[in-house]
Amino acid sequence: MGFEKCSKEDLLKFKEEFKLTLGWDMTSNPNKMIINNEVIGIIDISPAPEHGDKALQIDSFEVFEKGQGIGSKVFVEVLKDITGGKFEDLYLYSQGQKSKNFWEKQGFKPVDDGTGTEIMHLSI
Repeated sequence: MGFEKCSKEDLLKFKEEFKLTLGWDMTSNPNKMIINNEVIGIIDISPAPEHGDKALQIDSFEVFEKGQGIGSKVFVEVLKDITGGKFEDLYLYSQGQKSKNFWEKQGFKPVDDGTGTEIMHLSI
Protein backbone atom coordinates (compact mmCIF):
# COMPACT_ATOMS: atom_id res chain seq x y z
CA MET A 1 0.00 0.00 0.00
CA GLY A 2 1.15 3.49 -0.75
CA PHE A 3 0.14 7.05 -0.14
CA GLU A 4 0.26 10.01 -2.50
CA LYS A 5 -0.70 13.64 -1.92
CA CYS A 6 -4.22 14.29 -3.19
CA SER A 7 -4.73 17.49 -5.19
CA LYS A 8 -7.85 19.64 -4.93
CA GLU A 9 -8.72 18.58 -8.49
CA ASP A 10 -8.49 14.91 -7.50
CA LEU A 11 -10.68 15.56 -4.45
CA LEU A 12 -13.38 17.17 -6.57
CA LYS A 13 -13.25 14.31 -9.07
CA PHE A 14 -13.41 11.63 -6.35
CA LYS A 15 -16.22 13.42 -4.46
CA GLU A 16 -18.37 13.43 -7.57
CA GLU A 17 -17.43 10.02 -8.94
CA PHE A 18 -17.67 8.09 -5.67
CA LYS A 19 -20.25 10.20 -3.84
CA LEU A 20 -17.92 10.81 -0.89
CA THR A 21 -19.71 11.89 2.26
CA LEU A 22 -16.97 13.55 4.34
CA GLY A 23 -15.94 17.21 4.04
CA TRP A 24 -12.76 16.63 2.06
CA ASP A 25 -12.55 20.25 0.94
CA MET A 26 -11.96 21.13 4.62
CA THR A 27 -9.02 18.76 5.15
CA SER A 28 -5.43 19.95 5.38
CA ASN A 29 -3.42 16.88 4.38
CA PRO A 30 -5.46 14.52 2.18
CA ASN A 31 -3.59 11.54 0.74
CA LYS A 32 -4.73 8.97 -1.78
CA MET A 33 -4.49 5.39 -0.54
CA ILE A 34 -3.13 3.23 -3.35
CA ILE A 35 -3.10 -0.56 -3.69
CA ASN A 36 -1.84 -2.27 -6.86
CA ASN A 37 -1.59 1.12 -8.60
CA GLU A 38 -5.30 1.79 -7.93
CA VAL A 39 -6.58 4.61 -5.74
CA ILE A 40 -9.03 2.98 -3.33
CA GLY A 41 -9.72 5.83 -0.91
CA ILE A 42 -8.48 8.94 0.83
CA ILE A 43 -6.99 9.52 4.29
CA ASP A 44 -6.05 12.64 6.22
CA ILE A 45 -3.77 11.76 9.12
CA SER A 46 -1.56 14.10 11.11
CA PRO A 47 0.43 14.37 14.34
CA ALA A 48 -1.74 14.98 17.41
CA PRO A 49 0.56 16.68 19.94
CA GLU A 50 -2.43 17.50 22.16
CA HIS A 51 -2.52 13.74 22.90
CA GLY A 52 1.24 13.30 23.36
CA ASP A 53 4.49 13.27 21.41
CA LYS A 54 3.80 9.84 19.91
CA ALA A 55 0.19 10.39 18.88
CA LEU A 56 -1.47 10.61 15.48
CA GLN A 57 -5.01 11.58 14.58
CA ILE A 58 -7.04 10.41 11.61
CA ASP A 59 -8.96 13.51 10.61
CA SER A 60 -10.76 11.76 7.74
CA PHE A 61 -10.77 8.26 6.24
CA GLU A 62 -12.98 7.13 3.38
CA VAL A 63 -12.79 4.26 0.92
CA PHE A 64 -14.55 4.42 -2.42
CA GLU A 65 -16.24 1.00 -2.26
CA LYS A 66 -18.16 0.97 1.02
CA GLY A 67 -19.68 -2.05 2.72
CA GLN A 68 -17.34 -4.60 1.14
CA GLY A 69 -14.70 -4.96 3.85
CA ILE A 70 -12.20 -2.80 1.98
CA GLY A 71 -12.03 -0.21 4.77
CA SER A 72 -10.97 -2.85 7.30
CA LYS A 73 -8.31 -4.27 4.96
CA VAL A 74 -6.98 -0.81 4.17
CA PHE A 75 -6.84 0.14 7.84
CA VAL A 76 -4.68 -2.91 8.57
CA GLU A 77 -2.26 -1.61 5.92
CA VAL A 78 -2.38 1.91 7.38
CA LEU A 79 -1.44 0.45 10.78
CA LYS A 80 1.51 -1.38 9.25
CA ASP A 81 2.69 1.89 7.75
CA ILE A 82 2.56 3.88 11.00
CA THR A 83 3.77 1.30 13.53
CA GLY A 84 7.36 0.66 14.47
CA GLY A 85 7.91 2.63 17.66
CA LYS A 86 7.60 6.20 16.39
CA PHE A 87 3.89 6.39 17.27
CA GLU A 88 2.03 4.79 20.16
CA ASP A 89 -1.49 6.21 20.00
CA LEU A 90 -4.04 6.84 17.28
CA TYR A 91 -7.11 9.03 17.73
CA LEU A 92 -10.15 10.04 15.69
CA TYR A 93 -13.59 11.51 16.05
CA SER A 94 -16.20 9.16 14.65
CA GLN A 95 -18.81 10.52 12.26
CA GLY A 96 -21.97 8.94 13.67
CA GLN A 97 -22.92 5.50 14.96
CA LYS A 98 -22.03 3.57 11.79
CA SER A 99 -18.57 5.14 11.81
CA LYS A 100 -18.16 4.42 15.54
CA ASN A 101 -19.13 0.78 14.99
CA PHE A 102 -16.54 0.47 12.21
CA TRP A 103 -13.75 1.93 14.35
CA GLU A 104 -14.69 -0.21 17.35
CA LYS A 105 -14.31 -3.28 15.10
CA GLN A 106 -10.79 -2.02 14.34
CA GLY A 107 -10.00 -2.01 18.09
CA PHE A 108 -10.66 1.63 18.98
CA LYS A 109 -12.22 2.49 22.34
CA PRO A 110 -14.19 5.64 23.13
CA VAL A 111 -12.52 7.98 25.64
CA ASP A 112 -13.08 11.55 26.79
CA ASP A 113 -10.94 14.02 24.84
CA GLY A 114 -10.63 16.22 27.92
CA THR A 115 -13.53 18.48 26.96
CA GLY A 116 -16.35 16.03 27.61
CA THR A 117 -16.44 14.99 23.95
CA GLU A 118 -15.95 11.38 22.92
CA ILE A 119 -12.89 10.57 20.84
CA MET A 120 -11.89 7.09 19.65
CA HIS A 121 -8.47 5.81 20.79
CA LEU A 122 -6.24 2.94 19.75
CA SER A 123 -2.89 2.02 21.28
CA ILE A 124 -0.56 1.00 18.45
